[in-house]
Amino acid sequence: MIELGCNPAVMQYVQPVMSAEDTRKVMPILMDYPHSDDLGHWVVETREDNMPVGEVSLGFLPLNRPDVVPDLKAGDVNYSDEVEIGYLYLPCAWGKGYATEAAARLLAYAFNDIFLKKIVAVTDDRNHSSQKVLTKIGMRHTGDRHAYGYDVQGFEIHADEWKSKAKST
Repeated sequence: MIELGCNPAVMQYVQPVMSAEDTRKVMPILMDYPHSDDLGHWVVETREDNMPVGEVSLGFLPLNRPDVVPDLKAGDVNYSDEVEIGYLYLPCAWGKGYATEAAARLLAYAFNDIFLKKIVAVTDDRNHSSQKVLTKIGMRHTGDRHAYGYDVQGFEIHADEWKSKAKST
């Protein structure tokens, strides 16, 4: 999914666009957050032809985003103990429900399979599409917070809230 990091439309609210070479170099470090066998990144594919269109992830929330990308080294990022849900999609997948469906399934995994107590998410203030996905999957807007080195919009959902909402649908 190198094309995610190289696409200006995808990265507009995430970080500066990188070259394919820099994305390949930095990706393993960005994915090497504090170890947990249950957390990680998953590719999202279309049902029709298994074409990769994005990725969804559960990982520890970064508190800073060093300005050294693409010279990032292991240990350059400080993490909170909160687990974040995240996702990136190619523009061809936008507006088709992939983000909502995959994020909802990842919440089910987080609460039913690995028994997390809370999931958080953050978005750029301007990323209304991502904020809409988060509220659709039941996450609650918690206001301003600091993550990735910036002031961002925070969202969260606790396991008991999610299970209560799941029973009522």
